[in-house]
Amino acid sequence: PVRRFSGKTDEDPNDWLIHFEKAAKANNWTSERLLEIVGGFLEGMAADWYEDTVFQ
Repeated sequence: PVRRFSGKTDEDPNDWLIHFEKAAKANNWTSERLLEIVGGFLEGMAADWYEDTVFQ
């Protein structure tokens, strides 16, 4: 399963993104589907950033 990402200093965003992309490929998620669900895997600062960036 894809772990959640919060953007804390002990998390590597590149590692998380690689893991997320592998899960997407394994599940045959389209680019559109990725954009629909990625926010559900974010929490804390990362979720705040995503909501501020995507929903402006």
